[in-house]
Amino acid sequence: MTKEMLDENWAAPSEFETIAHANKPFSLRVPALVVTRGEDGTLNLMLVMWFTPMGTQPSSFLVAVQRRTKSYDLMMETREFVIAAPDESMLDITIYAGAATGHVEDKWAACGLTPLKPKTGRVPLVREALANVELEVARTLPFDDEYILVVGAVRACHVKSAFFKGGIYQPNASPLLWLGKESGVKTGDKTATSYVAGMGKTWAASHDTPLLRRLIKVKPS
Repeated sequence: MTKEMLDENWAAPSEFETIAHANKPFSLRVPALVVTRGEDGTLNLMLVMWFTPMGTQPSSFLVAVQRRTKSYDLMMETREFVIAAPDESMLDITIYAGAATGHVEDKWAACGLTPLKPKTGRVPLVREALANVELEVARTLPFDDEYILVVGAVRACHVKSAFFKGGIYQPNASPLLWLGKESGVKTGDKTATSYVAGMGKTWAASHDTPLLRRLIKVKPS
């Protein structure tokens, strides 16, 4: 190791500031709407930000769900749910779904969404969304007193072919992108500023750069 690589020679990170919430640098993501349906036919809608796909064999999602929500109750009751990808036109719906509680309001009716017949199960797809994924609850993982991690096994995936090609968003698609929420406000403060955006610009990676050409030589870590 050369002297230049020793940490004692590293410059101070003066261009950075230290913040309290470590999820903020990774706030940019496609928000998801989770649709649930009870045994009595009750429909509910919830915004989720803490979720991630988990591999392909089997294809599944990991979703953090608050135990106190109506969505959690219905999810545990029927063991199935749908994740929908909203577009820019669904901005108000997305923010409302994350701020209102299904224990008090009929969020599905308030949003005026159009239900479509799923391939499996009884939870509807959202016509207005760019894509819908049907899932069944495969297992749950306790996290803390507030959240539980739900593993959903994918039963079917539906995308609007006008906006996708080979599983990639096309430039004419307008997925809603969540850029973050203001820090330093009290929990539950509905006045906190939220920022969202669409895909104002798209570009494809060039495979003819020195760095990407290394991919044929370097094995994944």
